[in-house]
Amino acid sequence: MSKEDTLQSVPNLQLEIIQKAASFVKEGGVLVYATCSLLEEENKGVARSFEKSEVFRNGGFVPWPFSEDGFSEGGTHRGADHEITLLPSEWNDGVFFARYKKG
Repeated sequence: MSKEDTLQSVPNLQLEIIQKAASFVKEGGVLVYATCSLLEEENKGVARSFEKSEVFRNGGFVPWPFSEDGFSEGGTHRGADHEITLLPSEWNDGVFFARYKKG
């Protein structure tokens, strides 16, 4: 499998996984999507696809902002308020999180 094929197939698989996981979240529950990747396609790309999906809309999911918890941005890069990317450091190789609440 070529690098291009992988960059297309892995995000598709990740989207399938988050959509399946969403079906198990109870009302008032939380869904966290996390990767150990810094690739846009695997991170924000999958999060945006999930947010545009029927599963998201019909499931009653909403983004859950980290600012509600007073989370500090120290050493992080934040896109949307419900997403955080931890850049590589001596403690990690880079991590992405997006979180959502259901209804």
